[in-house]
Amino acid sequence: LVTGNEIKKMGLAVRDEEVRQAVDDTMRRNKMDEKTFRQTLKSHGLTWHRFETQIRRDLEKMRIMQAKLEPRIKVSDLDIRNYYTRYVNTLAKDARIRLCQVLIAIDPKMAPAERARRVKLAEEVEAKAQAGEACGDVGWLSKGVLGEAFEHAAWRLKVGEVSKVVRSAKGLFVLKMKEREAPEVKPLEEIRDVLKGRLLLEEQEKQFGIWLQEARKKSFVEIRE
Repeated sequence: LVTGNEIKKMGLAVRDEEVRQAVDDTMRRNKMDEKTFRQTLKSHGLTWHRFETQIRRDLEKMRIMQAKLEPRIKVSDLDIRNYYTRYVNTLAKDARIRLCQVLIAIDPKMAPAERARRVKLAEEVEAKAQAGEACGDVGWLSKGVLGEAFEHAAWRLKVGEVSKVVRSAKGLFVLKMKEREAPEVKPLEEIRDVLKGRLLLEEQEKQFGIWLQEARKKSFVEIRE
């Protein structure tokens, strides 16, 4: 492995005793003895040797990051604010609403007089819904599952509010908001350190990938020479 070669050149080779210590720490954190831990590894399709190899690679990676990549890894206040914006937008996608509706069907071939009667009926249904008359429960819905007209009408409603008549290919709908459910959005200052930690991890992975490509190219050139 390129990482192993680079570690040796830098004098940061991971000793067998360090790997064993890391394995022992893992068993201690999981409150397992060696026999139980080996059985657990086996149940997950891992051998003891493969697990030790993974531990060694993780330690090598950590040492490379500390020795060569720390100067490259920086997170600015702007980075954190932008990450927070993405975080808030992601939470918004997890919001749900519970609607009830009344449908007044309209056939394109329907006579104009009957169509006008049904439009008036839909307006009456809207008024009755405003007054508290029951409507059909649609259930919980996430953003993006309704058509554009329904999305626009439904998501702007507050709990208990009734929409204006919504026109669709199926007919005329009246919507009423029964419940809204949205994840809690914490203030930036309350979770700044958490977000910074996530950004640092992402940047570490990014810089490690860049370094690894550079090291592999360098190793290939040295072999050719």
